[in-house]
Amino acid sequence: MLTIWCNAQMDISEIRRKNLAALVDKYTLAVAGRKFKKPDRQLGDMIAGRKSFGEKVAAQMEENYAPNYPTGWLSSEITIDPDDPDMDVMDTLGDRLLEVMRELRIESPRELAKFCNVSEGLVSQWFSGQTKLGPKPLLALSKTKFSIEWLLTGKLPKYSPRSDIEMHGFNESNVEPGLDITTPQPSHRVSFFDSTPQPDEVVIPQYDAGGSMGNGLILDGMVGVIKSWHVDHEWLRLNVRRHTGVNNLCIVTGFGPSMQPMFNPGDPLLMDRGVTEVDSDAVYFFRVGNHGYIKTIQRIPTTDGGVIYRAKSKNSDYDPFDIVEGMDFEVFGKILTVWKSEQF
Repeated sequence: MLTIWCNAQMDISEIRRKNLAALVDKYTLAVAGRKFKKPDRQLGDMIAGRKSFGEKVAAQMEENYAPNYPTGWLSSEITIDPDDPDMDVMDTLGDRLLEVMRELRIESPRELAKFCNVSEGLVSQWFSGQTKLGPKPLLALSKTKFSIEWLLTGKLPKYSPRSDIEMHGFNESNVEPGLDITTPQPSHRVSFFDSTPQPDEVVIPQYDAGGSMGNGLILDGMVGVIKSWHVDHEWLRLNVRRHTGVNNLCIVTGFGPSMQPMFNPGDPLLMDRGVTEVDSDAVYFFRVGNHGYIKTIQRIPTTDGGVIYRAKSKNSDYDPFDIVEGMDFEVFGKILTVWKSEQF
């Protein structure tokens, strides 16, 4: 369930911004933009307070996003069930294929056609809703982490614990046109996979902080680095539920004491490098000039309708500082999870 914010003391525009930020955080900026029929940048500006968010705009966005939901939900307290058909953000095959392309880093419909061993014309028909996925593209896509049922219907879960190819043993020789491969077939249709161990892991690499500044980024208090993690898809599903794509996940090693007691120097931090803007109040890895920081960034509205970023430490010995226009500021990524060490 996704709780939408409401506070009687808040300005109504601030409520809408917080509600919009909650949806973007849940479903990603790209998906929310398609549903609201707004450019990603405009949504980001609305959340940050750089764009107006009046009643007329909110009403149109509600109609675009969920026409069957009660009006006014962007401006009031409501709990959204992501499985509710009226709030389905992946309601078309085109939506789901765009999500697949983003996570697999497939840059164009032409590349998707090549990946699925079909023509570009057929890919265009998928996005226009003229035709559904057939056996050949389903075979290609089922070798990825995505569930066949989710690809076909949008029904969760999105990811399959093991690829459907491994689970059901399908291959080019035992699939005929029209065969439903969303459920196990009778035994004569299935070639069960052999007992040879299959790689079912994701490598989460170390983030190359030095490379971000030509090896000139200063990280005060660095006590060594964690090179990489090897995890399986089930671990990711249970422990990292929100991210912009598996390929964007990386490990940052905590440095300095400014964020204690949240984490200690040397602790592993999981970062999403697909987030390169301050899209919500959260912990970010960023730089100002050639100094790197990991801190909570809070968005503070200004009297002229803009916003400044306030960098805050968990350790009270470190004062907050503001990041304002004109500073050499860059966001490397958003910290999703930290693992705090305890010495015994």
